Amino acid sequence: MSTILKIEKLTKAFGGLTAVHRVDLEVEVGEIRGIIGPNGSGKTTLFHTISGIYSPNEGSIEFKGTKIQACSPYIICSLGIGRTFQDIKLFPKMTALENVMVGHHRASPSNILQTLFRTSAFRRAEKRAHEKAWEMLDFVGLASKAHFQARHLSYGEQKTLEIARAMATQPELLLLDEPVAGMNPAEAEVVVALIHKINGQGITILLVEHAMKVLMGLSHLVTVLNYGEKICEGRPQEVSANPLVIEAYLGWET
Repeated sequence: MSTILKIEKLTKAFGGLTAVHRVDLEVEVGEIRGIIGPNGSGKTTLFHTISGIYSPNEGSIEFKGTKIQACSPYIICSLGIGRTFQDIKLFPKMTALENVMVGHHRASPSNILQTLFRTSAFRRAEKRAHEKAWEMLDFVGLASKAHFQARHLSYGEQKTLEIARAMATQPELLLLDEPVAGMNPAEAEVVVALIHKINGQGITILLVEHAMKVLMGLSHLVTVLNYGEKICEGRPQEVSANPLVIEAYLGWET
C-alpha cells in the first residue's frame, strides 16, 4: 500500500491557544482512519487545516506527493479531497439534487464565459452534472427525495445528503466529521453501511466520530489526540485499552 496523506509536525495556533501541536500522521490508500479525542483536542481543527480552511503555523501536509498546506480549499478539493462538516452545511432552499450538483463542480469543464452565455459546452456539462447527481443520490439511498428541499429532509437524510455532495466532488480522500452525530441507532446503521460502501470503492476515509462503537467498528487504525497532541495510535482494540487514552477520556490515574 502507498501513502495518500502525510502530515509532519503540523501546528495550528490561535493567538496564545495551540489547537494542534506538532502532529504527525500517515494514512494509507484505501484505509479508514479514525481520529478520536476529548472535546477541544484539535480534531476539527486538524480537518480544517487539511482541507485548507485554516493555514498551519508550522509543518507540512502532503497529499499524493504534493504539498498542500498553502493551498486554498478549492484547490485542495480539486486535487481529490472531499469533506463533510460537524454542523450540516447544506443549501436549505435548494433541492437534494441541486445540492449534489453543486458538489459536481470539480469535474465540470465549464468556465465563467461558458456559464454566462450558456454555451453548448455549458449545457453538456450541466446535463452531465444532473446525471451524476442522480447517480450519487441513488448510491446513498436518497433518489426518492431528489426534488425535496434540503430543509424538508430529516436530520439523518441531511447528513447523508452532505456525504453525497462530498462524494460528487469525486474524492480520493474523504474527511467525515462526526457523520452519525445526533442520529438514532437506525439512522446511524444506515450511515455506517454507506461508509463501508464508499470505502469498498477504494476511497480512503479519515473519520472523526464521538460514537466510539461506530468509530472502533469502522476504523482500520485509530489516532488519538489530546490537547492538540497525538498521544496514541494503533488498532482499535489496542487504542481502547491504552492507559493514556483511558485517562484522557475519563480522567483516571493510571
